[in-house]
Amino acid sequence: MSIYYTGKDDNNRRLDRVLRKLFPQAGLSQIFHLIRKGSIRINNKKARPDTRICKGDEITVHGLASPALDRKKTKAQDKDNFLEFSRLSKMIIFENEHLLALNKPGGLLTHGTGSLDELVRDYWSLNSSPSLSFRPGPAHRLDRNTSGLILYSLSLSGARNLSLFFRQGAIDKYYLALMDGELSKEESWIDRIERNSAELRSFASSSGKQAATVVRPLLKRKGKTLALCAITTGRTHQIRVQGMLHRHPLSGDIKYQGSNISGGYLLHSICLRLKKDKAGMFFPPLWAPLPVKARRLLTSLFGTPPVMEALRLIHEELLPEEGRL
Repeated sequence: MSIYYTGKDDNNRRLDRVLRKLFPQAGLSQIFHLIRKGSIRINNKKARPDTRICKGDEITVHGLASPALDRKKTKAQDKDNFLEFSRLSKMIIFENEHLLALNKPGGLLTHGTGSLDELVRDYWSLNSSPSLSFRPGPAHRLDRNTSGLILYSLSLSGARNLSLFFRQGAIDKYYLALMDGELSKEESWIDRIERNSAELRSFASSSGKQAATVVRPLLKRKGKTLALCAITTGRTHQIRVQGMLHRHPLSGDIKYQGSNISGGYLLHSICLRLKKDKAGMFFPPLWAPLPVKARRLLTSLFGTPPVMEALRLIHEELLPEEGRL
């Protein structure tokens, strides 16, 4: 027999749906069978699959192997967690009970083994009230080699709100990109692009989904442009493929016909902010400083004073209430 206690993010959820999250290895028919037999109970009382649970309920389960929801840590694991949390703490830009905003370094996967997902879930499991049915997850995605702001939901309410905000286009998203060619003026790129999952790349297609990006040059010199990109859609590899389509691929982005530079391409999610009609509802405007490696690359190309001044000006423009950078 196993005993579980529900948290606030389990409140008012159906028993069968919570159990599916808690026991992903079990089939729905098996869960239904155990509920009907009385092998799964709420507060020692028989329940139905559609019974709504409340925070603090005790769920007893007979007949199912314990899931991978074990918060007990060995000393060795505690040491590893401390090192990982130290790594994560350096990325934190903002945190409240609903979301975590991180400045992701380039080269770190969002999903999979050794990914940012694992770091965030371990951090959440040891720093938040337990939940049987909720796990934190990214509200949007960044490519492995893209750095900068990424948002994680830390509560069911956070997940729902962030999903709604992104779906409604209520979040302004700004990226810094180093591009091949000298862009002379602001351009609006609107294309239809499609994803080839087998080749892990996107391409122009009349049957694809619309991708819209406004690209503004900040600095240009010797065949390179530092651009501020504002995206109003969220297609996979959007800026990268649109840069190629408009003859300004990201420098170092070999997959999309960019020039060959050391260290790969520079694409950095620098600012996320709720639109004015959503201001103050959920999170403040967020800014992610450039990684040291990216700053060094830019200063080697454009000079330190011009890069610092460009960053200062866009910070004052996008986050005027925060003043100078």
